[in-house]
Amino acid sequence: MSRKSEKNTKTQIFLIILMLVVIVLSLYIFYDKYTQFQNNIQTQAYTAGYRQGVIDTVVKIIDSSSECRPVPVFYKNTSVTLVNINCTK
Repeated sequence: MSRKSEKNTKTQIFLIILMLVVIVLSLYIFYDKYTQFQNNIQTQAYTAGYRQGVIDTVVKIIDSSSECRPVPVFYKNTSVTLVNINCTK
């Protein structure tokens, strides 16, 4: 009986360790996928905000230039003034 009991105990220990490994791996995979999902959402929000900023800037330049007003544009230490060519005629 002793050998059978010893074998049964070893089998139980092996199954417990195997279940723990499966649980830990499942939690890791869930965490990894959740983190990827969060990063994807943040990237989409950033991209949408950037696009909207570009669109707003272009619309503002078009509106100002269609009224024949000069439009100052700045980037770092450089600035230029844009004028609609149709207003110079």
